Amino acid sequence: MEEDRHRQVGCCGAALIDSDGHDQISYGNFPSFREAFSALGFLKLYPNYYRTKLSSGVKNDSDKTRAVDYICGADMFLRKTVLEETGCFDTDFFLYFEEVELSRRIKKAGYLSVILPKVKIIHYESASLGGSLLNNEKAKFLAKSRHIYFRKSQGVLSAMLINKVYALQALVFLIVKKNLSYLKMAGILFRS
Repeated sequence: MEEDRHRQVGCCGAALIDSDGHDQISYGNFPSFREAFSALGFLKLYPNYYRTKLSSGVKNDSDKTRAVDYICGADMFLRKTVLEETGCFDTDFFLYFEEVELSRRIKKAGYLSVILPKVKIIHYESASLGGSLLNNEKAKFLAKSRHIYFRKSQGVLSAMLINKVYALQALVFLIVKKNLSYLKMAGILFRS
């Protein structure tokens, strides 16, 4: 970050791993309706395209340093001058999507976010929420923050629709995976 040749890098981050050394989501593409619809099952038709161009949560599988849309908040290394120019984390977000929204502003200002995959950081993901993906509190935070992100980045109509798409996804998962936890998640998402 101190080298002149990297002045356009506003943020960099490492490859996240869990305490056992398994890869975790380290970066992602900006969330979109194409990603949400693909996650209904269509991504199986184009898995590589989905992972590289659409997925908002990507586990690093390359040793190549490269620009990405955003770095996970667990390991963002940010340039102070970029934060002074773009602003810090938006306080409208309590949990989730705050790093994505900040990264969007960083990119809009002309800076890059770069993943440094040879650097590894252990991340105890969701430890404060009990670690469960089907945790109702986590689902509520995700739905609310996703709504805020889409409202700020793509407008009110998008914000109104996006959680409904994810509620539909939860219903599809309920049918396919036969796990009643998805019914609760769908209810949370339809109400948000």
